[in-house]
Amino acid sequence: MEERGEAERFGELLRAGQSYWLDNLSRAMLRDGSLARRVEHEGLRGVTSNPAIFEKAITSTDLYDEQLERLAGSAASLREIYEALVVADVRDACDLLRPVWQESDGVDGYVSLEVSPRRMHDTAGSIEEGRRLWAAVDRPNLMIKIPGTPAGVPAIEELLFEGVNVNVTLLFSVAAYRDVADAHERALRRRHEAGRPLGSVASVASFFLSRIDVLVDSLLSQRLVPDRHGAGPAPSLFGAAALASARRAYRHFEERTASDGWRTLAGGGARPQRLLWASTSTKNPLYDPVRYVTPLVGPDTVNTLPESTIEAFARSGEVRPGAIRDGRKEADEVFERLAEAGIDMDAVCARLVDEGAVKFIEPFDRLLETLLERRREFLRESRTRVRLEGSAAEAADAARLAALAERRTGVRLAAADASLWTGESGSEESGRAIRLDAAERATGALPALLDFAREIRESDVEQVVLLADGDAAAAARAFAAPGRGRAIDGRPGLRVLASANPAAVREASEQVEFGRTLFVVASASGDGLLPRALARYFLARAARCGERAPGARFVAIGRADSPLLREAEQAEFLRRFEVGGNVTGRFAALDAFGLLPAALTGVNVEDVVAAARDVALECGPDVPEAVNPGLRLGLVLAAAAESGRGPLEILPAPGLEGLAAWIERLVTGSLGPAGLAATCGPVGRRPAAGPVSVSVALAVGGEPAAGTIRARLPRREAAGGEIVRWHHAVAVAASLLGVDPLRDPAAARDRAVEAMLAAVEARDGTTETRRPAAAVDGVELYRPESDTGEDRTDEASIASLLRGLISASGGTGVTTLAAFLPPGEGVERRLSDLCAAVAGRGAAPLLHHGEPAVVAAGAAARGEPGCALVLTAAAADDVPLPDATYGFAQLERTLAARAEEELREGGIRVLRADLGWYPEEGLEALIAALA
Repeated sequence: MEERGEAERFGELLRAGQSYWLDNLSRAMLRDGSLARRVEHEGLRGVTSNPAIFEKAITSTDLYDEQLERLAGSAASLREIYEALVVADVRDACDLLRPVWQESDGVDGYVSLEVSPRRMHDTAGSIEEGRRLWAAVDRPNLMIKIPGTPAGVPAIEELLFEGVNVNVTLLFSVAAYRDVADAHERALRRRHEAGRPLGSVASVASFFLSRIDVLVDSLLSQRLVPDRHGAGPAPSLFGAAALASARRAYRHFEERTASDGWRTLAGGGARPQRLLWASTSTKNPLYDPVRYVTPLVGPDTVNTLPESTIEAFARSGEVRPGAIRDGRKEADEVFERLAEAGIDMDAVCARLVDEGAVKFIEPFDRLLETLLERRREFLRESRTRVRLEGSAAEAADAARLAALAERRTGVRLAAADASLWTGESGSEESGRAIRLDAAERATGALPALLDFAREIRESDVEQVVLLADGDAAAAARAFAAPGRGRAIDGRPGLRVLASANPAAVREASEQVEFGRTLFVVASASGDGLLPRALARYFLARAARCGERAPGARFVAIGRADSPLLREAEQAEFLRRFEVGGNVTGRFAALDAFGLLPAALTGVNVEDVVAAARDVALECGPDVPEAVNPGLRLGLVLAAAAESGRGPLEILPAPGLEGLAAWIERLVTGSLGPAGLAATCGPVGRRPAAGPVSVSVALAVGGEPAAGTIRARLPRREAAGGEIVRWHHAVAVAASLLGVDPLRDPAAARDRAVEAMLAAVEARDGTTETRRPAAAVDGVELYRPESDTGEDRTDEASIASLLRGLISASGGTGVTTLAAFLPPGEGVERRLSDLCAAVAGRGAAPLLHHGEPAVVAAGAAARGEPGCALVLTAAAADDVPLPDATYGFAQLERTLAARAEEELREGGIRVLRADLGWYPEEGLEALIAALA
């Protein structure tokens, strides 16, 4: 039809009280002028949009590429990228329709923008997002689309009260329409009582039509076969339900606007909430293409039309003023006859709401997946590439991803909802909720850390010595490359001491030049018993070496109100860095524990944090489960635990050993109670035989080694992103396995060790009260005190005890080797050989050095076959602790004793092997016994 004829037809529609809005919006129609022509020449009065419309618009053209590339290079989240793209289009459309809005005195000229369909059952989220979109577009002729679900109704009321125009969507029943109309009136009454203007707020209630007929017709068709009485639904019921619903809804609208209550509001300037007919394209080709247009003309209504229906109406549509009022009696009869035919319209409408959600969520997720892929293309040279293969790819299948979506796992993770693991509002043991905002925390902490690191690098400091517990040490090693503390290229070197072994303490002490050393004392978990002891020792050594203010060479990193920070204040440390107390140590690598040592030694921590932010964006709550790397990896870990095969094997390329060790600790400590441990490092530390559940290959630059999970990092600093990815993965796996990832017995362990030390002092330094179960050539094996086996002193008994211990692992279980031994290459070589001997017996060895990782590792076998061998040695020359009656040798032996207790308490079968004065020879004896 010519433009003039089309304009006349839609002019008639407007004079009959109905506006027509376009059910489509794209940047192309804004750029080529086609939308402007419709407004100027064809009587268009408004535009609606939804995720499906934008999905089609953004994926069908390159008009968005320039803006998308710019956003990809920023710190924008996937949600922010999506909103930036659509807000630009909606704002331009609002400006285009602004004259219509002004000319109609705010009746028409609106552009609708929908909140995320994932907010459909989230009242607070819908309100927050509605406010944000309203502010972002910043146009008075915007309407925010909110579904008329039970959760949407209070959001609709609140936004209208605040002055936000609302288009209520997904209405299928008169009952649901009444609820939103009530919310509209309540909002206006509240505004009136608050002295706010009423005429500036507009709303429409969108009744979806064709989908009603599609479902009802389908149900009717299943009832066409007559029953034994020869009855069946009349053919006239086909295609009748939608129009009958619309007529009943309009009758309620007229009754409401004729009420005294509404007239009072109208007298104050209130506008009626117009009914809008949506989903008006006929899905049945046998139906008239203007079936949902011509019969629904009436005052104070809107019909939102797709392109095909606009063309059909321009060709053959008829405008009959007040047609919507016809057939009201017949509408009631249609509902009665549908009920007689066994059609439950309440159930139909409930199902349509659920299906409507899917119809919006699916294209919305497709759009987000497309945006994520485009973002990755723009950033392909700077981001880590991860591939899942074999069993890992199978674990992250569509069904399992859909189950995560149904549980709203991503959203609940972002909200720190601990009920994912505990079923309660907080962690059972710690009272804290897990937080996955590590990248955000790191961004906030970075300026202070960088300023301090710059100050230190410009000073006379040539080496940094980290005195730490296990979690803090692992955090530092994830980014920095520890050595012997020597300066490298003018940057201070890093030495890590996280052991109470006297030989290790003495070696570090002898190689420290106190006048050029900064000590960083860090406790990421517990009361910091070990780091505090190390700090007292080195403070005393610094004073003896002539340091007038020894505390000025020390920095502390700890929890608020922790014993470490209190002691640091008393000793007048140079700086104290306080870390929020609601993050378990294993999840604190991107706090000062990991970032400060890295920054002090010249690591580009800004790049580390940037990589963390990048992966955090891809693991965000708005990222669809199918492409969310944290959720996908979490499914793999959960499947690995459920498989009952071996530990998770981590294969790091050179330079990534620290990151691999941190992953090992995170996985084992968090998922150990569910049966999943991890192992990494040199070949001797990994199982030489037996299956593994999943293998993770890590590389920088080049392709990783073979593995079911392959991660290629563009540079070492990209480890920051892997920290975030594994945080999310472990949290997801823990929720699926029903374990609390915050479980951290460190504080209880520290208190227990202090009590044990007091008991040792009462026994004049005697630690071991048991007789050895076997002893030969200086090696002694101890069984639990409850073990009543005969004491024997021959090589055969050592062999039988060790082999019997490993056989308890059931062939594929975990054998934890907890080494409380002096450092040295010879000891390390023989420990690797011992691991190989254990693996040769069909078990999966996990080697850990000292406290507290050993307990986490032992917990990995909880509920599964497993065993542990605790290795200790005599100290030829102890190192005394200031202000204590015992030295580091006694502290380490007590830590080993407590580790042994905790393993037994966890149901693990344990032996302790004391290797005597010569640990290398003692290890050789154990290896020979397993041969």
